[in-house]
Amino acid sequence: MKTRVLTIAALIPMLAVAACDTVEMNGPGTGGTNNTATVRFVNATGTGLDLAQNGSVGTGMGNIVYGGSTSCFTVNSSSPNLSVRNAGGTTTISGLTTNFQPGGTYTVLAYPSASGATQFAVLPNTFTPTSGQAGLRVFNATGSGSYDIYTAASGGSFVTPSATAVNSGTASSFFNVAPGTGAQLRISNAGTTTSALTLNNLTWTPGQTQTLIIAPPATGSTTPRTFLVSGC
Repeated sequence: MKTRVLTIAALIPMLAVAACDTVEMNGPGTGGTNNTATVRFVNATGTGLDLAQNGSVGTGMGNIVYGGSTSCFTVNSSSPNLSVRNAGGTTTISGLTTNFQPGGTYTVLAYPSASGATQFAVLPNTFTPTSGQAGLRVFNATGSGSYDIYTAASGGSFVTPSATAVNSGTASSFFNVAPGTGAQLRISNAGTTTSALTLNNLTWTPGQTQTLIIAPPATGSTTPRTFLVSGC
């Protein structure tokens, strides 16, 4: 597979952390109960999207742009009745398959295939960080490439990868990261020690989980983008 080097300066400003606000829940971060699951929908495509629940696009679920997301919301786990459309459209985009478990929490990600078609990933948020640590995973939504992920505290060195060979269309497992400010993260082409991208001055919060999305370039650019999404 042909590797490519990412441009550091263009990626760092694209980091955005989604707030972990929650509606219709039994308490922040608790997940659904009984026959409900808790979901956050995230858009990594270049097209605005509407998320419909039971056929209706509610407040905060319309025209979700690149890097945007909904608040956490609850659905019936056995019949969530979620559908995705282009913003303002009426035709459902096919491919969203859900298998939510009662009490579970999920990140549902829309991202482009190599040909540009919208596809979906349903990522369960089942990780509990070690006490005093934060949790992180990485999803490769670039359409090509494979990456190794290194993390380090402020001023630290990158020694052992926290995740390896994160292929396009897949997510790494969650891993623990040391909390605090000034953290660093390095993305390398898989199997190499050459830094393709280093992100600095990150902040990890104890007990919180996040997903780093490596997304395709904006139109007219060859540089992939990244953003962070908080778990519910």
